[in-house]
Formats: sequence, C-alpha cells, structure tokens
Amino acid sequence: MNLKPFVNDKHLFDDFLEELDNRIAIEQRGLEHAVGLEDVYRYQGAIQALRRLKQLREKVNGAPQYG
Repeated sequence: MNLKPFVNDKHLFDDFLEELDNRIAIEQRGLEHAVGLEDVYRYQGAIQALRRLKQLREKVNGAPQYG
C-alpha cells in the first residue's frame, strides 16, 4: 500500500490531523475521569497510538524519527 499520495495531500492530511487531535482530546477527557489503573493505561495507550499516527507523514516520507 502506498500512503505517499495521502500524506502529501496537504488538505487531506491536515483534515486527518484535525481528526486525530479531536480523538486525542476525547481520550484525554476520559483519562481525567479514569478510576482504575487499567483505565489509565488504556487511555494512555490510545493517546500514544494517535500521536504516532500524527507522525505518519514523516515516517512515510523517510524523515528521521526523534523521540
């Protein structure tokens, strides 16, 4: 699968990043209300996965990875 057309379409990828930001905000609100450690870990994992997707353009285009 070739993701370059998707990640290099500025309008489309900007919309994707906006959706990711919205989903991160939802997960962060859930994290604020988490009761048990399992819930905390689940929300943290979801946020981490969404943040990694925000780096998709750099990964697909071969930019160096930091962090």
